[in-house]
Amino acid sequence: MIIRLPFVVPYDWPLALRMISAHAVPGAERLDPHTGAYTRTLPAGAGPRLITVRPEADTMVAEIADAPVEDGAVEDGVVEDRAVEDRAVEDGVDEDGSSRTG
Repeated sequence: MIIRLPFVVPYDWPLALRMISAHAVPGAERLDPHTGAYTRTLPAGAGPRLITVRPEADTMVAEIADAPVEDGAVEDGVVEDRAVEDRAVEDGVDEDGSSRTG
């Protein structure tokens, strides 16, 4: 299932990813810094599902897997992406997403 969620610009998805990255749950969440996609497992009645959210222009696209997944399904992915955290440091943003003033 694919759901398109429009948003009002400016929406700072990179900042949202940096905040998520700082608190990522191993085995449950994955961040892809190249595509800007965020994937996690969510509980559902028939078993946990994977949901992936990614930006497209002025819309967030949420793709929900049709079939249940096993626990730790995103374990092979990037959980706490050091590249995202490193960029946050370079951009003057703390790991919790708050801006630093200098």
